[in-house]
Amino acid sequence: VQRHRAGVLVAAAALVVVFGVAGLAFARVSAERDRAQTEADKAQAVTDFLSSTFGAAGPSAGTAVPPSELRVVDALGCAASEATRSFPDQLDVRAAVLHTLGQTLVDLGLYNDALGPLLASLALRDSVHGGRPHPETLETLDALGLVGLWKAESDQDYGALYYRRALTMREALYGETSAEVSRGLANLAETEIERGQFAEAIALAQRALDIARVAEGPMSEAAGDAGFALGRAYGFAGQFRAADSTLTSLLPIARALLPPDDARWGELYTAIGQARLLRGATQAAVDVLEQAATSRAARFAPGHPLLAETQGVLGIALVESGRHQDAEPLLRAALPTFRTGDPYWFYQHATAAVLEASLAQRGLPARLDSARTSAALLADAVGRESPWSQIVERHLESAGG
Repeated sequence: VQRHRAGVLVAAAALVVVFGVAGLAFARVSAERDRAQTEADKAQAVTDFLSSTFGAAGPSAGTAVPPSELRVVDALGCAASEATRSFPDQLDVRAAVLHTLGQTLVDLGLYNDALGPLLASLALRDSVHGGRPHPETLETLDALGLVGLWKAESDQDYGALYYRRALTMREALYGETSAEVSRGLANLAETEIERGQFAEAIALAQRALDIARVAEGPMSEAAGDAGFALGRAYGFAGQFRAADSTLTSLLPIARALLPPDDARWGELYTAIGQARLLRGATQAAVDVLEQAATSRAARFAPGHPLLAETQGVLGIALVESGRHQDAEPLLRAALPTFRTGDPYWFYQHATAAVLEASLAQRGLPARLDSARTSAALLADAVGRESPWSQIVERHLESAGG
């Protein structure tokens, strides 16, 4: 026995290592299974809560408000209040519910209304995860960054506040050269566009594109997102040919990756059309903007700011091409949607001025004094040398204004 003691010890040690590794692997698999089950339970709790809450808001619950008058935002607001009562101790579930409600409001274009639920969700997720980087927290930061870009009368740095924190979190979670970091940089580029820092926006978007091409390839979704931000940055910087070229180069990526009903088709077509309009390629702009309008009308209800953006730009392009009658309903549909403080609120002035000038050119009653006021406000917002101001002034001159 003494002679074989060393061998027995080695064998025993080997068994300990084998079973130790197996035990660790089992524990890891078990932990992953438990996490997956926890996430599934959370998702089911959110689904059950929303189903019961919105079901209770219907006529069967005896609500005094007719269903036709029950605004979506009111129903979602009630659900946000109910979430606190339903999940007093399940902070992660309550945070998930609030995020879902906020994201739904974002998708509906109700950015101001989305702010409260999303801020509440962020506070809860920071509490649940101890302020440490976590994909759930990142998800809410991204939503808040988008709200910051669109929220009426907001500080222009509002979106950047959340997008910067989201970028830092992406770097911690995924690494500085990951596709996720590329997405974070593209988001930040959008905030620089809205702040008027176009050179910085171009630099951020180009860096995002370089990272995405290495991390996931030139035909990846991340490369498409970064390229879109770069094209928009070129456009707002007045480099319309570079914008058109960059954005048009994304069409093969979109065809490879996006289903026909994806909202990003409308976004891409609108950006390409705008670049073409502002570089003077009017008919090419009309062609692609009509595709954008069809895409967005199929996805968004009348009055949604993204649909209005496309309608306004297409209407102006149609006036530029001499199709005044086709332009009028689009301009009228877009006009009430634009609000001071939205990223594209200056469209309100361009749309209003072009509409009145177009009516006058057709010999119809027009408010040219109002159009001149809109033109002046537009010039204050984007500059008299801006192509938008030049388009408006040209049509006012033709209308005798």
